[in-house]
Amino acid sequence: MKFLANLLKSHPRLWLSIAIGILSASVISTIWDVSNESLTILLGYDLSAVVYVFLALHMMVTSSSEQIRRRALAQDEAILTT
Repeated sequence: MKFLANLLKSHPRLWLSIAIGILSASVISTIWDVSNESLTILLGYDLSAVVYVFLALHMMVTSSSEQIRRRALAQDEAILTT
């Protein structure tokens, strides 16, 4: 359970982009009469990827090198295996 809580806490951009992708896929299928569900899922996935890349770029541009080092240490999952 602690691992799952750590995973959720250490990857907020990933979870936010996944939530936006799921929400957008459900909104698209509700608003548009899309007969192909694969298209709806693909559009949700694409939007999720775009949001994730935008959030990652925003983090890189606005962070200092010290903040990036601290974040890398906090998100290093290999520490748990050694």
